[in-house]
Amino acid sequence: MEIRDNGIGFDIKALNDGNGMFTMRERAAALNGNFDMDSEPQKGLPLCLPLNIEPTNISR
Repeated sequence: MEIRDNGIGFDIKALNDGNGMFTMRERAAALNGNFDMDSEPQKGLPLCLPLNIEPTNISR
């Protein structure tokens, strides 16, 4: 899953890896995925959440 915005972005090197980023990484890991974020000033913010979802057979 990838989400992008067209906002002002920010310098990712200056990011304080606070509770919000920790929580997003933790939740992605719980879904057997990764959380990646890449931003630059004036370039918006793309968030990428690749998930490994196993197919299931559900009978009803």
